[in-house]
Amino acid sequence: MTELRVLGIVLAGGAGKRLAPLTEDRAKPAVPFGGLYRLVDFALSNLVNGRCLRICVLTQYKSHSLDRHITTTWRMSSLLGNYVTPVPAQQTARPALVHRLRGRHLPVAQPDL
Repeated sequence: MTELRVLGIVLAGGAGKRLAPLTEDRAKPAVPFGGLYRLVDFALSNLVNGRCLRICVLTQYKSHSLDRHITTTWRMSSLLGNYVTPVPAQQTARPALVHRLRGRHLPVAQPDL
């Protein structure tokens, strides 16, 4: 059986305003569930069980606890090329582009706009 070359991308940047008491100090995907788990673990578990073993988690809002959870909990064999890595948000110094994109929800910046 040939190995699939698939990159899983999880968008985990939600502020979670409707979960206000639980998201004062963390992003929605980092909210604890059942003591040991975080909400993001369900999406990551589904990807890993579906044999998608190269995963990037795009973080944005209050991402420190989520980054720490991913790097300590989701360790995979780097010898086999498998990984789960958080990718923090990047800021741009181009105000014209920010003004042009206002109102659009684009999780990934596209340089040719």
